[in-house]
Amino acid sequence: MQQIIFLGLNHDQVPYLNVLKKLNYFVIGVDRNKNAPGSSLVDIHIDKGYDEYSEILEIIKNDKTIKPFAIFTAAAQFSHVLAAKLSKHFNLDYPDESLINIILDKSKFYKLFSDYGLPIPPTEFIYSSDELNVYLSSVSQHKKFYLKSDFSKNPNYIYRGTAEDLINSSINWLKDTHLRECYVIQPEIAGRSLRINIMEDGFEVYDFNTGIEITDHSSNIISIVDKLTDFCNQLGMIKWIVKFDVIETQNSFAALDIGIDPPARMLAKYKKNNLNFEEYYLNKYLSAFE
Repeated sequence: MQQIIFLGLNHDQVPYLNVLKKLNYFVIGVDRNKNAPGSSLVDIHIDKGYDEYSEILEIIKNDKTIKPFAIFTAAAQFSHVLAAKLSKHFNLDYPDESLINIILDKSKFYKLFSDYGLPIPPTEFIYSSDELNVYLSSVSQHKKFYLKSDFSKNPNYIYRGTAEDLINSSINWLKDTHLRECYVIQPEIAGRSLRINIMEDGFEVYDFNTGIEITDHSSNIISIVDKLTDFCNQLGMIKWIVKFDVIETQNSFAALDIGIDPPARMLAKYKKNNLNFEEYYLNKYLSAFE
């Protein structure tokens, strides 16, 4: 029986676990909560959190029967750091931990975008309230900006408004999971907001605000998709589903965000059409280990 290490045993992960049990996999689950909803669906439960790296590795090293062919997570993006560490330990093909850490950190992935030729908005990094006030006082008070913490995940520490609005806003400066070092500030870009999912066998484009899939692809969208696909190829991530938030401008675009957690708009489309998204998503990711 093939073994899989599965990260996260909460309600959202239960449908994936049901698919794995139906396919007769031996599942080693990792979740801090001993009574997590998915705990009854795993063969071994390691009751540690995603950030307890050394403890989890020690447990695994001491159990010689654990020999997974794959590591899987459909949990928060942070869980991919542990997945990368475990994959390295078992010599499995997975995006490198250093790349995962860049993808999670807005203060790093904009540089990665630029280095690989993806256009980004004008970007500044702000490390204190005083720095933010100095910057906002130096620009037009009516110009609109987005202010996002380095590890922000909507709605955590994402602010939008004019310079005047932001000066008068209560911005969080207490360090936690979503604010590690700094904020990123960018002017609002005029254009159409898109979510684009890039896959080895194709792509999907959605209107970001409505979630409606766009199937009539302009030459500009095709050009954007080509650039994003090339980016994923160069990073060695084309076997995974990588989602991007972009602003489509008249003849170009600006890349705003990257994600590697399950794409919500794709999931909604599958559910609407009575298709099993979890089975598709699992098969997609498990095939990357073959």
